[in-house]
Amino acid sequence: MSVKQTLLETLTHRPLIIDGAMGTQLQERTDKIPESAWEGLEGCNELLNVTCPEVMSDIFHAYLTA
Repeated sequence: MSVKQTLLETLTHRPLIIDGAMGTQLQERTDKIPESAWEGLEGCNELLNVTCPEVMSDIFHAYLTA
């Protein structure tokens, strides 16, 4: 069984926490994150899950692909 298959199978049974360089990934995408997405709370990366989901989805997909 490949690592990808193992991750996908595990995700069907329980949540996973995958740690990575999220700040670095966000900095590489600053051109895709409008200032308004921060709602005055710059640095609150969690907020981007709601205000900029396409960027967050792109980052998460890149992690899973890696």
